[in-house]
Amino acid sequence: MSEYRPAQMSMMLTSVLEQAVPELLEQHHRYQEDQLVEFLAKYYPEIPGTLRGPIVAAATLGAKRVALMHVHAEKNALSGDTKKKQMAAEAASSLSFWALGMRSPFRSASLGELVS
Repeated sequence: MSEYRPAQMSMMLTSVLEQAVPELLEQHHRYQEDQLVEFLAKYYPEIPGTLRGPIVAAATLGAKRVALMHVHAEKNALSGDTKKKQMAAEAASSLSFWALGMRSPFRSASLGELVS
């Protein structure tokens, strides 16, 4: 019998990650990968061990990217340079869309119907 490998994460794991990742990013006193993996193991044991390292890497890299975009948007929004001001507006726009988070497709879209 072959091993079961779901195509998507379970709703339960997604729910756990919605709690674990923000708490993980608040661990400023232990900001090394092994310490953060240990944190997940201790407080979120339902996250499989093989996923903890990738979750730490993805969460911290995502946080770094968002922080850089925020700084870019804030520091260049009032620039006298038109190109810098435009880039700041685009960074702010990206941040606004990222704030929406992941969205699941509508059921009607999977059935080939138009969603109005």
